[in-house]
Amino acid sequence: MGYRSEVAYGIRLSKNHEHDEELMNQLKANEIDLDNLWNMFIAEVKVNCGLAVSEKLIVADHKQRWLKFHMTDLKWYADFEDVQSHEKIIDIACEYNKRYVNDYNLPELFDVSFVRIGEDPEDVDHRISGEGYDMFYPVTMLSGAFVSDKNVEGETL
Repeated sequence: MGYRSEVAYGIRLSKNHEHDEELMNQLKANEIDLDNLWNMFIAEVKVNCGLAVSEKLIVADHKQRWLKFHMTDLKWYADFEDVQSHEKIIDIACEYNKRYVNDYNLPELFDVSFVRIGEDPEDVDHRISGEGYDMFYPVTMLSGAFVSDKNVEGETL
């Protein structure tokens, strides 16, 4: 059986940047095109994260420049090759953010959110980069005999 988790992550190259005239001017001055940047990111993911990509579980919209992964009842162990491959995707997006912040003095262009909720109530891992805070929330759910048993009734105090 083993310990199971629910895992979700999302990465996007935000369209909101296109409404920031100052940022768009900075990008243009540095000859950075957001569509090309997304395509470079995806190409790097395909080369370096083949195992995660080959599972066909990552959904992407290249026109809107986002990808997401979500699975429940998953064994998420750091030494598993597929887990390392998924983690590498997140690392690549974060590396892009660092590179463009450091080299071009730009804001983080990629929004990243990762959430893993384990079986134990205190086992929650939530990481964000850029403005990825709105993609996934680490919310756990109630379970147990008093929640699932419809026959448990009582009177109000």
